[in-house]
Amino acid sequence: MIKLQLINRICCSVLILCSLLLISLVGSASAATLFTISPATQHVDVGQNFTINVYIGPDVPISGGQFDLHFESSLVQVTGISEGNLLNQDGASTIFNSGNINNSQGIVTDVYGAILGKSNVSSPGILANIDLVTLNRSGTCTFEISNAVISNSTGHSLPVNIINGVAAIGKTRETGIRPESKSTIPMLGILKSATLDETTPWITS
Repeated sequence: MIKLQLINRICCSVLILCSLLLISLVGSASAATLFTISPATQHVDVGQNFTINVYIGPDVPISGGQFDLHFESSLVQVTGISEGNLLNQDGASTIFNSGNINNSQGIVTDVYGAILGKSNVSSPGILANIDLVTLNRSGTCTFEISNAVISNSTGHSLPVNIINGVAAIGKTRETGIRPESKSTIPMLGILKSATLDETTPWITS
């Protein structure tokens, strides 16, 4: 009888520990930095210039970010990319790379920004402004973020929650258009720390 009671107590303790561990893991997984296209949906005319923003909503203090962007090359072209207010909002010095624009393939690669030094930011803001122009064709253009990385001041990547964007062009009906949302797990070592000087080269692999 005593042995049976001891076994029951051990089993109960194990179950309680497993429950607490599961709760802790779920709480950790739910904490992620928002990485989204803003506005998430919009309507633009054929032949119109417009801008989308890559908006970051930090869950914890961050020091840098990078991404690629995919779009419909038959509907829009990217005309320019500039730094937003996310990383320099507290007056910090930053480094920003506007990436490589390939309008024939419908992709922008290697857009990144980082704070120089050991500073970080916790308030939301815009990492990059992307200027576009629509072509002479109606349709629905999806803006999809990939290779999204957010880094803290030690160079470690953090979990992100990605929300893509959609633009209805010309006579396309907007009914039912919804941006895609997905989460990613952190990938260590992809975005290097920018705690060195301004001459430090960026390595993305």
